Amino acid sequence: MVRADDPSLTGSAGLVCVAETVRALGLIDAIDALVGPIKQRDRGLSAGEFVVALAECLLGGGDFLSDLDRARADTAAAALRAVAVPPAATYGAKKAGVAYNYAGQRSGRAFLVTWAELGVTVAADLFAGNDDPRPPAGDLIGSALECLPPGLARPCVRADAGFFDVSFVRAVLDAGADVAVGVKRNTAVVRAFRAIPEAAWRPATAMHGAEVAEADYTPAGWPPVRAIVRRLRRSPQPPGSHHGQRTTAPRARRRRQPRARLLDDPHHPHRHRRRDRGMVPGPGIDRGPHP
Repeated sequence: MVRADDPSLTGSAGLVCVAETVRALGLIDAIDALVGPIKQRDRGLSAGEFVVALAECLLGGGDFLSDLDRARADTAAAALRAVAVPPAATYGAKKAGVAYNYAGQRSGRAFLVTWAELGVTVAADLFAGNDDPRPPAGDLIGSALECLPPGLARPCVRADAGFFDVSFVRAVLDAGADVAVGVKRNTAVVRAFRAIPEAAWRPATAMHGAEVAEADYTPAGWPPVRAIVRRLRRSPQPPGSHHGQRTTAPRARRRRQPRARLLDDPHHPHRHRRRDRGMVPGPGIDRGPHP
């Protein structure tokens, strides 16, 4: 008998009722009889036992066969319960810790540090929408690294160009990890990219049509880094084509033309962007520098 105050009760306790129903109906024996003998084994599950175990795993919210083992060991989750909170109590113009962000939205800014291989969040914090996440990022990365189990290889922290800051890079290195951060495009980056010899480009691993090369670029005041640049080759099949057929609509033809060619057109309405933004024709810089 299971009581409501049983300390072993978890959010998946309803599976006990499912298991009892399966037993009373003789479902496992029925499946085994229908499937028939596949292979005689001294251990493991029969066909019926496997199907029932898989169904119970899915009913418990699992994505993998090992999720039931995790649920049994999750003693902290057993003490948690769902709490209904009205939206008015959690969001509003006077809500503490929110502010207008760069997009004009009044919001908070969630900062998550995840273990990429496992897809698990190891550290998190919430800032106001107008807070710069770079200054406190080093402390949060340090907290995340402390959560990793011992015996692992040296971790690598990856971040987008929003964390292109020397203080962030130094904080990660001081915490005992490598760092790979996207670079913000500027004139120095463009010069370094254009100075890469054509023979230096190599096919990128697991990236169709992409090439990578190392550029001679280190921002002033930074520790020694490697600037890895990726470029994409244009597909020989023009955009807009479908099963060998090309559309003839004027707008579709305009979209298929390379941007540099469009902006070279003296009658193109956006030709001024090339001058104002200093656009560089040809392949763009997608990522870098990476250690």
